[in-house]
Amino acid sequence: MPKKSDLELNYLPLTFICATAVLLIGFFILGFATDFGRSFTTESYRRHQIARQPAEIPNLMLLNMQGGQERLSDSIRKDGRFVLLDFFYTSCKTICIAQASIFDSIQEKIKLKHLENKVRLISISFDPEHDDVEAIKKYSQKIAADKSVWNIYTLQNLNDLDLLLDNFGIYVIKIPPFNDLDHNASLHLIDPQGRLIQISNLEDMDELFSIVSKRH
Repeated sequence: MPKKSDLELNYLPLTFICATAVLLIGFFILGFATDFGRSFTTESYRRHQIARQPAEIPNLMLLNMQGGQERLSDSIRKDGRFVLLDFFYTSCKTICIAQASIFDSIQEKIKLKHLENKVRLISISFDPEHDDVEAIKKYSQKIAADKSVWNIYTLQNLNDLDLLLDNFGIYVIKIPPFNDLDHNASLHLIDPQGRLIQISNLEDMDELFSIVSKRH
């Protein structure tokens, strides 16, 4: 009759194999979920995916500064220009101010280099519950957005918000006690066919502008 110690030794290889298999499966699942270690956040994952394969943007209904309706993708394709797009909300007191300042600089560069027929700017509010047409109109006046170059929008349908944010890799978190909105800030480059082709940091605006200005 085998001793207890012998039985324990016989089980050790099997235990090791099972534990190794579990670890490998776990690593594979984690790798698959994060594109095998290249991404660990929604935004970085989205950036990597877009860099490999440009994606069609959602054709959601927007409201412009005049209260008119425009579908996002249709509007871009019809217009025929490249688009630098960002997200904001009108009551933001932090990162949105920096974004607006950057877009203002790009707006001036576009005019200075006479590229108005080649590229335009789009800012979309992710707080449509509070940012109605009147709010974005006042905001556009505050930041001196020239509508021939820089268009401000809000969503017509609040239910479209999650789809919009997911497609662009944007997260929005409500911070108590006043439910301020914390969010990541990125610049999104969209081609005239309505495809998202690059996501970059705010400090990379010169690189994006250079890419657009060189394309025909």
